[in-house]
Parts: sequence; structure tokens; C-alpha cells
Amino acid sequence: MPNLPSWMSTAISALPSLISAFIGGAIVAVSNQFFAVQLEQEKTLLELRRSAYANFFRGQTLFQRVEQGGLPKEESDRLWAEYNSLVREARFDIAVYSSKPIVDAMSNYFREYFPDERKNCSSSRRKMMDDINIYQQMRRELFGDNIIQKILRGSEKVDDDRMVLMIHHCLLPPN
Repeated sequence: MPNLPSWMSTAISALPSLISAFIGGAIVAVSNQFFAVQLEQEKTLLELRRSAYANFFRGQTLFQRVEQGGLPKEESDRLWAEYNSLVREARFDIAVYSSKPIVDAMSNYFREYFPDERKNCSSSRRKMMDDINIYQQMRRELFGDNIIQKILRGSEKVDDDRMVLMIHHCLLPPN
């Protein structure tokens, strides 16, 4: 660089390195923040899932005790009511907080082995869709809907009919 003092020439030649360091630092700071938020989200989801799974397991244990028979009617009725309460709450939480494969597996299980749940819901299809849309939006918020999260986790969108079965214990009415 002609006619510039040596210190200025050195400063100008160091400028690209300084800009690169600044940009690199900014990228690291933003990515650390992103992954810290992701980690906190995953911890929260894990806690919610654990609670839901524990309720489901307790409920299934009660169900098995009732199914084995030999209990007095009052005890059987009490256990059945407790089972229904635990599993109803667990199904709702699992439908909202759990991964798509778990929601799919549970909806298949209840559709297959609980014939009462193969009946159409008594509410209109439109009302059911509006209701389920709320829970779908919650899932979208919890699981994220950006490209990075989809790459890391895949799509967590659960079919509407599965959500209806899990939450309302009936089938989505036809059009």
C-alpha cells in the first residue's frame, strides 16, 4: 500500500481477520443460545412425558388387576374408576407432549382393543377439527416448526383422527 504509514497498512491488512472473528463470534453466540433453548425445551418435554407415562403405566396396572378378576365388585369398580381417571389424563398429555410414533402406537392400541372408541364423536366434525387444531398448534409450538428442528427430529405432526381418538376417545365424524 503506497504512501501509508506502516501502522495503518498493518491495521488495514488485519481488518479482514477482525471482521471474520467478529462474525464467527456472533455465529457461535447465536447457535449457543439456540441450542440452550432447545435443551431446555427437551428437558421440559421429558418431564411432562415422564409424568404422563407414569400415569399411563399405573392405569394399565389397575386395568390388568381388574381384568384378572376375583376382586369384590366395590374394589373392581373403584380400580376401574381410578384406571379411567389416570389413563384419560395420560392420553391427553401423551397426545400433546409425546413424539408422533408414541401417539400413533397408542391410538392404534385403543382403536384395536377398545370397541367403544370406534364410535363417531357426537359433536360435529367442524367442532372436533376446531378443537383438535388447538392441540395441533400446541404440539407445533412445543416441538418447533422450523427447518432445523424438522431435520433434527422429523415431522411431529400427528394425524387429526389420531388426536381425536387420543383426546376425546371417539372417531372423527365423517364430512
